Order: sequence, then C-alpha cells, then structure tokens
Amino acid sequence: MGSLFTVRGTGYLLGSIIGSKAYDQKRISTHVVLMISVFIIGLICFIIPFITSLWMILGSFLFIGFAAGLIDVGGNTLLMWAWKDKVSGYMQLLHFFFGIGAFGFPFYLALLQFFFSESMSVSIGYWSVTVMCLSGILLMFVKSPKPDNEDDIEKPDNLNSNDEDDVINMNNLIEGDHLDEEDGRKEIVNDYKSEISNNLKKVLYYFINLNTSQNWMIIVCSIILFFYVGAEVNYGAYIYYYAKDNGWADSQEADMLTSLFWMFLTLGRLIAAGISSKVSVTIMLFTNIVGSLISMIILGIATLSTDIRILIKILLYSMTCTLGLFMSSLYPSVVSIPANLNLKVTGQSTSIMVIFASFGELLIPLIVALIFDEIGILSFPFTMIFCLVAVVLLYFLLIPLSRLSLKEWFLLRKVEYIEEDDEETEERNEIDLDGIRD
Repeated sequence: MGSLFTVRGTGYLLGSIIGSKAYDQKRISTHVVLMISVFIIGLICFIIPFITSLWMILGSFLFIGFAAGLIDVGGNTLLMWAWKDKVSGYMQLLHFFFGIGAFGFPFYLALLQFFFSESMSVSIGYWSVTVMCLSGILLMFVKSPKPDNEDDIEKPDNLNSNDEDDVINMNNLIEGDHLDEEDGRKEIVNDYKSEISNNLKKVLYYFINLNTSQNWMIIVCSIILFFYVGAEVNYGAYIYYYAKDNGWADSQEADMLTSLFWMFLTLGRLIAAGISSKVSVTIMLFTNIVGSLISMIILGIATLSTDIRILIKILLYSMTCTLGLFMSSLYPSVVSIPANLNLKVTGQSTSIMVIFASFGELLIPLIVALIFDEIGILSFPFTMIFCLVAVVLLYFLLIPLSRLSLKEWFLLRKVEYIEEDDEETEERNEIDLDGIRD
C-alpha cells in the first residue's frame, strides 16, 4: 500500500515539473492541457476497478499523480493569470474545494458501503470520479487566460535597458530640475510632458526586465511552502499517534482530532475567501503564521507540563481546531503573492512553488518519523514548532523582497502625480502668457 503513495508522489513531481513548460508554451491552449489532464484521471479511475495486476495498479497511480501535478500547477497559474492582483479570494476558494474533496469523499465512500459491498463501493467511488471528470469538457467553451508577458510591452526605439542614465534622467525629470520657472512658454510644458512619457517607457522596460528580486521572491515563497506543507501533513498524520500513544485519547477520539484538523483547515479557507478582499495578503499571511505558532506552543507546553488528563484533552481539541483555522489560508496566500504584487506569473514559477511543497510533504514527515524512533513521540510538538519558526523567519525575509519588486508600482504612482501636476502648470503658463501679451 505504501508503494502506491510513493509512486503517486513521484508522478505528481513529474507532472509539476512538466507543467512548468506545458502552461508556458503557446502552441496549445492552456485549457486544453488542463482538460487532457482531467480526462487522464477520469479514464484511469474508470479502468482501475478492472485491474488485477499490481504493476498495472502502480502504473495507474503514476499517471494519476502525473495528471494531478499538471492540474495543480495549471489551476494555480491560470487563476493568477485570470484575476491578477485580485486573485486572493479566488485562490482561497480553489483550495477550499481541494479540502472539500479530500474531506468529503471518504464520507461519500462510507455512505456507499451502507448500500453496497466494500469492493463494489470502491468501484463506484472510482467511477464517480470518472463522471465528475467529464465536466472538464466545459473548459473548451471558456477562453484561456493569458499571462502578463513583457513581450506585450512595446520596446521604445533605440532603448538600452541597461543604460543607467535613463534612470538618472527620469529622476531629474521627476524633480523638475531642468525647468526654468521664469519661462512661461507653453511649448516648454509640452516638451516636458513628451520627455517624461519617453523616459517613462524606458524606465518601465528597465524594471520589468530586472527580475532578480522577483526570482528570489519565488524561491523564498517556495521554501515557505516546503516547511508549511511539511508541517500541515505532519500534524494531520501524527496527531492521532501523539494523542493515543500518550493515553490522552482512545482510537475514536484520536480519529476525531484528525478529522477536526482537516475540517477546520477547509472551513478556514472558506472564511479567508470572504475576508481576503478586505485584508492584504501580507497581513493575512502574518496572522496565519503567528496564530499557528502560538497554537502549537500552547499545545506543546500544556501537554508536556501537566498531568491533568481532562485539561490536556480540552487543549488538544481546541488547539487542533485553531491550528487548522490559522494554517488554512497559508498555502493559497503564499502562492498568490506574486500575482498580488503584479509580478510576472508563469507556469515555471508556479511549478517551482508546487514542487517545493511536494518535497515538504514527502520529506518532513519522513524526517519526523526518524526523530520519533530516536527521541520518542513527545518530540512531536517541537518538530511542528521548528517548521513554523522557519516559516516566520522566511516571512520577514519575504517583506523586503516584496518591496524591491514594488519599485515599478511606486514609479508609476510618482509619474501619475507629475502628470496631474502638469495640468495645473499648463494652466498657470497660459495665464502667464496672457500677462506677457498685455
């Protein structure tokens, strides 16, 4: 059974890597790529109930993982292309439905077992996925969103994007040092506005091609997702054993803890979708990280410093719920940061973040299991705290990088102010000209 998850994870990584190119190419519509990926999963889920060979099952799960990787990269990328800096709420909704599927489908299978045998229930479950995947045909009737490409910006004539003099000249224009206040001729004002427009094109092209801070931001976001997804899967996998092995919960109560965590993780994304339009993504991200860390510290201290079973049980339930809420919107918030800053979003940049998240999902629970073998299950809270502290530190590295990437935005706002001020200057010069004629 464990080999199925390993093979699926391998396929998912391959799909995520290939997705970086599949959605950036221009020959085939991105919606066609997404639709084919959905159909692959539907087709394989249809034939799995008829397979009796272990190797064919492993191959089927490899292709399911591959298609899932393509869908994950494509869903996140296309959503950012479509909604750009307004993507936060829609990204939260997308991941909310991820949670609905992960949390709700096991209940659907359990319901089927009331009417059918166990094997038939599983078969009907797979065929139900096939039927749902048929909805992918609807993508053919929706126009594919396009990325914000620097090629769409017309390059000014005789422009050298590395010419620092353009930037210096732009600063001089902004300060208005070249203007003679005593010269009231209207032609000077028009020349001034024309020169601003020309230099603005040059400087914008310069900044758009200066991708160093943007690349570092993608890397930092990816490492945040590595630790976050690792912590999320770590808690969902081991809270059962942490509560049960220490005698704080029986099997049913421990199962309830796991279910509550995933339920509140899903519920939190629905709540985040509603408030994301009123709260900036950086504030939401900071709240998520700090709230998750505080919840885990309280749980760790309480379970290791008291022997009162009822108090520990109350804290286990309450902190599991709050941790699920705070961790819920962290992943979609991090993924949507580039789009919220109006940076260039590509299939490759999204793929890098998804791949790092996948490695966190695979490696951190494995490392934690090795720690349990050496130290024991009581080290569980400290492994969670370590991951969350790493996320906090990376968050404070992310803020200055995001400010560097906002240079273009500040420049635009400053030039908008100049253009507004030019209208007032033109009116004053017209008055001065009338005075000269008199």
